[in-house]
Amino acid sequence: MLNFQKMLLRQLNITCKNIIKHTQSITFLPLSILYQFNNYFNIFFLLTAVILAIPAISPIDPFSSIFPFLFVIMISIVREFIEDNVSNVKNI
Repeated sequence: MLNFQKMLLRQLNITCKNIIKHTQSITFLPLSILYQFNNYFNIFFLLTAVILAIPAISPIDPFSSIFPFLFVIMISIVREFIEDNVSNVKNI
């Protein structure tokens, strides 16, 4: 049966393409942010930034505690996005 199918596909000039996609287009950002918080250090710095953002407790501006944390998270997400695209290009 399998030989008959192969012969029929050859006669019809049909080729089967086995393509596997590992890209995450729609869910990339939420999953990437969730992945960043698997690291305990990121959770610690998030809690620290939240506590320092409370004006009654913090002696510093909330921007100066939240911005570095968000900057590091965004750099990590961009790095992960680039690595995902490079691996996608290698798979093609």
